[in-house]
Amino acid sequence: AEEAGLTKADATRALDAFMGGVTKGLKENGKVTLTGFFTFSAEKKAAKEGPWWSVSGGDPFTNFILGTVKTLPFKFQKIFRIIFSIIIFFGLLAILISNILYG
Repeated sequence: AEEAGLTKADATRALDAFMGGVTKGLKENGKVTLTGFFTFSAEKKAAKEGPWWSVSGGDPFTNFILGTVKTLPFKFQKIFRIIFSIIIFFGLLAILISNILYG
């Protein structure tokens, strides 16, 4: 809040408005994109039968039927992935050069 020149109350209202917009977009369209950064998409996974270890506290002698699960996949946009890859590349290059120069 201080870095943006906002009061804590204003920052809280702004964050609540953002989260409300994302929630509304997911409910209405099933997808929200922040262009240049990432995409959220609401998906449902079908019910399936799972082994005992997939359910916390399950009975080791039985299988459970896991109900429908709502998921929120998160996908980075292409430009963000490219920038991240470049940063990783130059970081690894710097490590390689320093190992060559300083042993």
